[in-house]
Amino acid sequence: LPISIMALVACSLRLLCLSLLWFARASSSGRLVSVADLHGDYERTVSILMHAGLIDDSTAWVGGDATLVQTGDIVDRGDHGKEIYELLFKLGEEAQQSGGSVVILMGNHELMNLQGDLRYVSSGDYEAFGGRQQRLADWAPEGWLGSKVRAFPAAHVARNVL
Repeated sequence: LPISIMALVACSLRLLCLSLLWFARASSSGRLVSVADLHGDYERTVSILMHAGLIDDSTAWVGGDATLVQTGDIVDRGDHGKEIYELLFKLGEEAQQSGGSVVILMGNHELMNLQGDLRYVSSGDYEAFGGRQQRLADWAPEGWLGSKVRAFPAAHVARNVL
């Protein structure tokens, strides 16, 4: 899909996901946990995931067969977007080993960064990547982060919940 259509889909999805954190019991096994708008706040991210019973104090996955859906906007405003992406990618690998999963959706701030709209990037976020040029390289289509973010879906159905 062209990026402009992806933006419309991501914005429409945002309207459906108004709460910052919600839980839903599935009819099958496991829980569905959705978290939105982390905006570079690593400490709060860890706190939310711990309170949801998905990680322990060493940030290891303890959520068993739960599904975590992060509905976008991991980046911008705060200084620790890189650390949050690294954490979620690690948790995705760990969750699979116990029958769980981590799904990261494309948010409008991810899309903005892919399009080069960096007005909400903090100086601390640039520093976390090792400077502006390194951040741009990491977000490029072939960069370690840019290649993964470009694969994020705009929407996802988990346990009959969009």
